[in-house]
Amino acid sequence: MTIRVSEFDLRYWEHRHTEDHERRPEGFEWLASYGTSVVHDAVNRHFQKDDVILELGCGTSGLMHDLAQDGFSRLKAIDYSQAAIDTQNSIHGDADIDFRCMDVSNLEFENSSIDGIIDKSTLDSLDCCVGVDDQSAARRAVQEAYRVLRPRGRWIVISLRDPKRRVEDFEGLFRLVDVVEVRTNDASPCADYFVYCFEREA
Repeated sequence: MTIRVSEFDLRYWEHRHTEDHERRPEGFEWLASYGTSVVHDAVNRHFQKDDVILELGCGTSGLMHDLAQDGFSRLKAIDYSQAAIDTQNSIHGDADIDFRCMDVSNLEFENSSIDGIIDKSTLDSLDCCVGVDDQSAARRAVQEAYRVLRPRGRWIVISLRDPKRRVEDFEGLFRLVDVVEVRTNDASPCADYFVYCFEREA
């Protein structure tokens, strides 16, 4: 069964991205940019330049554009907000990036057609959604990502959720390769966010 976002959730994101575009026509970067060393290092450690890379929940981030500028050549990005996709095409329409409006729990890609996946807090957002069949929305998205990702393909997850809770959604489908805890304030007892890499089981 496919999880669809509620009408309220979709209205919220359509309004949010439309408003963001008016206030920030250059796009809005959440959590961390590609220029952040931990993100840059993770992408270049786990992905090859000619990999087919899919960003889940791209919003109006410049992440895919920055990857294209750095030589990654087979890039796809999805978001269920058409306003976000329209903004991406208006900002980065000259780049060779395939932006599409799509539901993360119903990906319109062939089985095992993607080499790598990246998301920034998309799973965090899904944690706030209601699941079905006793499964969380995030878990259903992980199952769909498992389908489209090739065996041993990797998924970089930039998340606010701590490892104990984040890893649960991947159990039985992916193995945790590594996780980096990011703190911008060394005196803080808590991490600002985590950068995970999961590998799809064969």
